[in-house]
Amino acid sequence: MLSLLSATNASERMDALEAFIEFWYGPRLPSYGEPEERLSRLVLPYPLRRFYAFAGRMPYPEEFYAEDFFYTGMGGHHLYDLDLLETQPDGRVLFFNEYQGDWKGLTLLGEDDPPVWIEGWLDINSDRRHEIRQASDQLSKFLVTHCLMTTIYEDANHELTSWDPRLATKFKRDLEHAVEIWNAEDINYPWYGGKVFLFREQILVHQSKGQFRFTGSRPEGVAWIQEQLQMP
Repeated sequence: MLSLLSATNASERMDALEAFIEFWYGPRLPSYGEPEERLSRLVLPYPLRRFYAFAGRMPYPEEFYAEDFFYTGMGGHHLYDLDLLETQPDGRVLFFNEYQGDWKGLTLLGEDDPPVWIEGWLDINSDRRHEIRQASDQLSKFLVTHCLMTTIYEDANHELTSWDPRLATKFKRDLEHAVEIWNAEDINYPWYGGKVFLFREQILVHQSKGQFRFTGSRPEGVAWIQEQLQMP
């Protein structure tokens, strides 16, 4: 899990992502992956195939959302369920959607680690409803970023989260307890930039544009956040 930053290729990066998923969500069950028989009928780029094989049917931790998957996003940017992947006339696959549907993510089929593009209404201040830009030079990096962001921001994927500035102050004072596990500065996608830290071995911290988001799931991490929020 802590090798996300040091990974040098798609295989190593997906290994590290799988380790993070088990670290945060607990041991993986065989039912969490898409069956190989089903995957073998599809032409997918390597990182997507790895992801769906490992966590394509992994449920939200919250029982209320048991019919949905942790990566699809109840109200945020989301990867598509395998059933919804759509091949475009130009050969790219549509695999990702902005939470309001203003733009979509595309990548190339059958490649080791292709780029990711976003296409649609990319600037709410613009009248241009159809633009396209590259969001990431490697799909594996985009998938890591998405899984970290949906873990930090999706309410069903954690117990407690907060922007409170008291947490940021404490974090800056205790940097010896923080380990940077991911850098998404080169991801050209709204809200997906910045850095991710593991703090006190229990808390995920997303630092972006001077703001800090703190997320905990394990009891120790949740208790630390609650304790800081109760301080004057």
